[in-house]
Amino acid sequence: PEGVGRDLSCAAAGANINAVDKQQRTPLMEAVVNNHLEVARYMVQLGGCVYSKEEDGSTCLHHAAKIGNLEMVSLLLSTGQVDVNAQDSGGWTPIIWAAEHKHIDVIRMLLTRGADVTLTDNVRDTQGGSENLGRKTSACTGPPSRVVPPSLRSF
Repeated sequence: PEGVGRDLSCAAAGANINAVDKQQRTPLMEAVVNNHLEVARYMVQLGGCVYSKEEDGSTCLHHAAKIGNLEMVSLLLSTGQVDVNAQDSGGWTPIIWAAEHKHIDVIRMLLTRGADVTLTDNVRDTQGGSENLGRKTSACTGPPSRVVPPSLRSF
């Protein structure tokens, strides 16, 4: 992407890689939002904060789950510094964003890393079972069960 080389050379020269913009987004978060895996990997190697929250409470993991980039999700989880159950200002966790966009592989990975499908959002909608998560995954996994969709039970 245009300008990325200059931005990365600034980071390597000691620029604050955890600086935030008006929305409280860091450069790492921008890389994730824009689906730039290699830039994100480099930012993580330089010490980019993987658990920062922007003004709506979203984290890098929320965005990676939302866009369905399994490698990006794996990169963030591999740091051991992200909260797989972090809730944004609406109460949504990364797994509910993955379900909203039907990213089944991301859902599976988040489940293996301890995603809690029983959390509720700010309108007290359960994110798992026959409530929110079940509704959102039913289109691609079949009808919801009481706890976890059948195709995801082995994870």
